Amino acid sequence: MNKLGILILFTQAALCLGVLKVELDENLGSEAKVLTVSTLKRPKVCTQQAEPGDFLKVHYSGHFKDKDGDVFDSSKSRGSTYDFVLGKGQVIQGYELAVPGMCLGETRAFHVPSHLAYGEHGYPPTIPPNADLYFVVDLVYLDRSNNPNFN
Repeated sequence: MNKLGILILFTQAALCLGVLKVELDENLGSEAKVLTVSTLKRPKVCTQQAEPGDFLKVHYSGHFKDKDGDVFDSSKSRGSTYDFVLGKGQVIQGYELAVPGMCLGETRAFHVPSHLAYGEHGYPPTIPPNADLYFVVDLVYLDRSNNPNFN
């Protein structure tokens, strides 16, 4: 199993506690670079949890540094969800690590260090190089009908 697979399994187990911190050995100097995932709202009954291969629709707001930082993007302000297949590299690595195990109807907050977001190149002109990001994410749709892991 590769490093991403191990981290996804660890993420799912640790989220039972409500807060997760994943420290990655990236030799980034004295400042620890940590992905932090917090569950803000969980449905009373979790009918489905996101797994790699699932087609997902989320609403999110992306902020610089923390929830009080400037908003650089919001799916709600555009009036449409962000759609992707989990585990296919269609989202930043921080999302790939933070979303597995998320229940349909759940809201999570992710603090994503730059090396798990857009790194030293950033995403010009919106996201500068080495920017740590904060996301609030609502999982609003989950379809696993085409997920090869479940069919």
